[in-house]
Amino acid sequence: MCRFSHIFRFSIFFISSLLLLMPPALSHSKKITYSPSLTDSITRISISPFSKYLKLGKKQRFRIKLRGLDNLSSESKERIKDIKRSFKWSVNGIEGGNGKYGKIDRKGKYRAPKKITGNNRIIVAAYSPDLGLESPDAVVILVKKKTGKGRLYIKARWMSKGNKRALQGEIPEEVKKVKGILKDGKIVIEEKLVDVNERKIEFSSVPLGRVYTVILQGIDENGAVIYEGVHKNVKPRLPDKKPKPIVIVLKTKEGEITISNITPQIEKITAGGKQKFEAKLIGAFDPEGDAIKWSVVGGATEGPIGNITQKGLYTAPTTTLSPITVTIRASWREDERKFSEYSFQVVPNVSVSISPSSTSVESGGKVQFTALVTGASDTGVSWTVEGGAVNGAIDDTGLYTAPQVEVTKTINVHATSVVDTSKYSEAQVIVKPLPPQVVAVYPTGDAIGVPVDTVISATFSRKMDSSTIDSSSFMINGITGTISTKGNTVLFYPNNELEYEKVYTVTIFSTIRDINGIPLEKNYKWSFSTTGQLFVSDANTLRICSINNFSKNKEIKISLSTEGGYEYGYHMTMDNINKRLFVINGGNGIEIFDFASGEIINWSATGGSPLGVTVQNDGKIIVVDELTEDMNRYNPDLSFLDDNDYYKFDDPEGVAYDSYHNRIYVAEQNDDKIFIFNGTTLAHINTVNVDPDNADAPYWLVVDGAVNRLFVLSDDYSGIFVYDIISNGNDLKFNKKIPSSGDCYGTLALSKTDHKLFAVNYCNDTVEVFSTESLNFLGTVPVSCTGTDPLMIAAGGSIPEPPPQTVFTGTLFAESFSGSTSDSEATAVRQTSDGGYVAVGRSYSPATAGDIFVMKLDSNGSINWQKILDSSSWDYANDVIESSDGGYVVGGYTTAGPASHNALLAKLDSNGNVQWSNVYGGSEQTEIKSVRETSDGGYIAVGRANDSTFWLAWALKVDSNGIPEWHTYLLSTAESELNSVIEDSGGNYVAVGNAIENGVRNVWIVKFGPFGSSTLTSYNITSDDWGYSIDKTLDGGYIIAGQSFSWNGLLMKVNPDFSTAWQKSYGGSGFDRFYSVRQTTDGGYVAVGYSSSFSSAGDNSAWMIKVDASGNVLWQKEYFSPLSILGEVFHSVEMTVDGGFIVAGAGDIAGNDTQEPWVLHLDNNGNAKNGCIFDVLTTNLSVLDHTASISSGVSSLEGSLGEVNNIVLSESSYSLTANDSCATTY
Repeated sequence: MCRFSHIFRFSIFFISSLLLLMPPALSHSKKITYSPSLTDSITRISISPFSKYLKLGKKQRFRIKLRGLDNLSSESKERIKDIKRSFKWSVNGIEGGNGKYGKIDRKGKYRAPKKITGNNRIIVAAYSPDLGLESPDAVVILVKKKTGKGRLYIKARWMSKGNKRALQGEIPEEVKKVKGILKDGKIVIEEKLVDVNERKIEFSSVPLGRVYTVILQGIDENGAVIYEGVHKNVKPRLPDKKPKPIVIVLKTKEGEITISNITPQIEKITAGGKQKFEAKLIGAFDPEGDAIKWSVVGGATEGPIGNITQKGLYTAPTTTLSPITVTIRASWREDERKFSEYSFQVVPNVSVSISPSSTSVESGGKVQFTALVTGASDTGVSWTVEGGAVNGAIDDTGLYTAPQVEVTKTINVHATSVVDTSKYSEAQVIVKPLPPQVVAVYPTGDAIGVPVDTVISATFSRKMDSSTIDSSSFMINGITGTISTKGNTVLFYPNNELEYEKVYTVTIFSTIRDINGIPLEKNYKWSFSTTGQLFVSDANTLRICSINNFSKNKEIKISLSTEGGYEYGYHMTMDNINKRLFVINGGNGIEIFDFASGEIINWSATGGSPLGVTVQNDGKIIVVDELTEDMNRYNPDLSFLDDNDYYKFDDPEGVAYDSYHNRIYVAEQNDDKIFIFNGTTLAHINTVNVDPDNADAPYWLVVDGAVNRLFVLSDDYSGIFVYDIISNGNDLKFNKKIPSSGDCYGTLALSKTDHKLFAVNYCNDTVEVFSTESLNFLGTVPVSCTGTDPLMIAAGGSIPEPPPQTVFTGTLFAESFSGSTSDSEATAVRQTSDGGYVAVGRSYSPATAGDIFVMKLDSNGSINWQKILDSSSWDYANDVIESSDGGYVVGGYTTAGPASHNALLAKLDSNGNVQWSNVYGGSEQTEIKSVRETSDGGYIAVGRANDSTFWLAWALKVDSNGIPEWHTYLLSTAESELNSVIEDSGGNYVAVGNAIENGVRNVWIVKFGPFGSSTLTSYNITSDDWGYSIDKTLDGGYIIAGQSFSWNGLLMKVNPDFSTAWQKSYGGSGFDRFYSVRQTTDGGYVAVGYSSSFSSAGDNSAWMIKVDASGNVLWQKEYFSPLSILGEVFHSVEMTVDGGFIVAGAGDIAGNDTQEPWVLHLDNNGNAKNGCIFDVLTTNLSVLDHTASISSGVSSLEGSLGEVNNIVLSESSYSLTANDSCATTY
């Protein structure tokens, strides 16, 4: 209520009180009366206008408005006029106003003052003293007469400039109208409503000199205000001035103001790439059109994690070697607490390439791919084969294995970066089908004892085109037949039975094709031999049976000499060369049954009393004669050839020819001896006394040289005495006796191809069968073949070819190398591809602790070049190999590494220059004992590593640059080591060593897979066994050399499944050890080391031994200098291409009490060059057979190798001098 109203009310109260005290009088004015019900109906009183800008001196009419009086009668309307006329007007609380604030009359006409005194804000009000009613205040704003009218623009920025349509997406769809409200304080000056698509709201005629509040409202189709924005302190501008539009942000009236999810939501972007991101303001809209502020979290808008513009364009950093996570933020400019974030990765700009990019491989073959990744610190890739397993497989190393295909197929291999899986490289592999292969044949190759009614077959790897298979493409020598096919198998049915004891050769020609037209790669050929025949005779009948199944083939009635007859015959012998049977008839001569003619020939031979006959490989006949006491040889036509008349026997009875060793064995009855002769010259070689268990004299011999067995019968018929053939056929050793119950074994026969021994048992009239290999009893020959009273027996069968004889063609030498200031030695030697040799070892100079020497020799032993490698510390070489690029790799250890005893590998070029040299193990002590190049171009090394407690067996695989690929420790409860390693045909690595287990030392053989998995086999042979060397054998097994209990040399033959074939110790009363062993081309083995059991001078002698396939000694030699004080040793042996051996070691050759490196080239019998007197044939050798207790399992631990350090190996200034050790003056 205005101040004037209070004054007025007080005055009325005062006057009324006075009138009550006065007597009544007549009123001279009209008395107005009102109906109470009418006044009670008034709900609101207002003044119009309720606000006004008014120039000084100007007029303005104000009116009273009464609300709630609608639908009145005319009489009531007249009364309302009376009510309005009852109101009195005031200005700033003064009834009627004054000159200072302006005056107002009873009708509400207000005239503004002519000047402003104080505030220009004037309050106009009305009140009715009769009714007690008053109006709210109206506001008048006084303005000067000369002040012009201004204009105020409000421009919504959701409109594009110059475009009357709204920008798509900026205005919420539900907003249909926009309402603008102009206020001066609380006074609403003006309101305007426009369509949402209008680009501006303009308020005109706005007085200048004031500041205003502008309200902008977004209105939906129902008229409800859903968005609202306020802008305060807005100043109007003169009409002739272009006003600057104001900007108002409209906010939602309900709900939260948020930022939408950022799009697109990518997972990654490549370094240097760009990406446009978008986000929207939700719950408000900004007329400026750039409500979103963009930034990179964790950095400025520009920086190492990339930058983003205010339009949302992100640019990744140009380079990164590994993925980095980047978070971008979209925030509201008006309130940055409102934001949305999104994270993604910036990945390196990776490039992947594969080598080779294209290749071809045969079905089932393998290709090694390598991938090069650039632009990332992690260069790993994942390998895949397009199309899956049907197109082959590829492992983590990139080794691809092609599928089996029958037609050419193109396959793609992918290498994908593990950092950025969108980056990959592709290689193309053309997989070609293998030519069809012969996968099985029957009879098998080199099969013996094949039945004569056999059907011959060959099975192929896939189905063959039968139209290409006929008698011209599938041939068997000497026979005809019919051919049919069944699946992948071709069957040949001979028209007639095959011949006995004949070798057949089958040839399948490359003109045969498979059903896809692919021919065999080359002709396929194999041979087999048919079964022999068993000849059993009684007094009247000769029965001929198949050894294969003992079925009777023939029965011949014979009538030989009536004197004596068969019942007095001694024995029969089959001549397998000329197909005839020799029968010694009671000492009266030899009767020959010729199978070709069917005739019987009476042959008196020497005219004496022949008791033994045998036939050599060339068909020549050997006869021993009891009467003349000599041995005669005849031509196949029975004419006399030669004899050994100079060597007389005392009652010779039995004779046997060993075709395998070309030896003749003669049994002498009176002296219990067996004489051994050379099969070519008939020269006497050796005499062996035989009288096991006090048996009677030997009289009957048969020999199976292929299994090194001689079988002897004595006059007491008590059993079969078995002797092992040793020393290349030059000696015999008693093995065992196969006893005969009742002393009944009377005659023997042997089928060499079947390795079957036949013995006639006179007690029960049977023929018993034994294995010449296992000596086991195999059963008896059926009576249908033997008859009821067998007396004599003979057996056919192909004679095995003698073993290949090594012929030496090289140049012998024996070189020692002086110049070292202390003991030095050659530790390894290898023949090189140029026919020369490379040797390594240890040497000393005056200035160093110990150096590695590497020496290249030509085929005559002359030095091509030598290198002394020095790390300025103690260096030692254990092994050397020639690499496939013509260089060399040296393995050993050095004290120059971090652990002062680190494994060392050095790669040299063909001239001995160091290409790289590395030490391995870091702070762990390690040592390499043996190294070999692997089929993948890398190297496998074995040795030992120290775990701070004791040495453990250790293996290391590196690539061609010496970079480790894996390494493995072999766990044990005490010390262990690996000393030698080879690669087998399957890409695995097999190493030998030894370890202490449960208090005893055992030989270890460890098989490592291509990636380091291991399988261990432990052999307890003599409870103190050392494994030093391993080599592959011709049968796929292994030969091991080392040392056994009591300091004897040890050799162990191991089968492919790691069971043992045999194990033997060799030596005498001294100290004997093998350091190196190799398979020889004749199927035997040669081993070297040292021995003091046979030494004639010095501390010990270098030792070399040659044994056959069964470990029987063929020869052994010691090598020493008569001047030696310290003795000699061989560390390494290799068989050379000229048939000899290259050995290396050390010896005190000159007797200077100093050992020097020693390298010798020996012939195939271990002989040194002429003039050398230090190779001595030794004979007093003890050979013991042993059994092995075998255990197996996996016992490995892959560990961290630690650092790999490069080490500088420089060439020293001194060198070694070669000396012909055979020219040493003794």
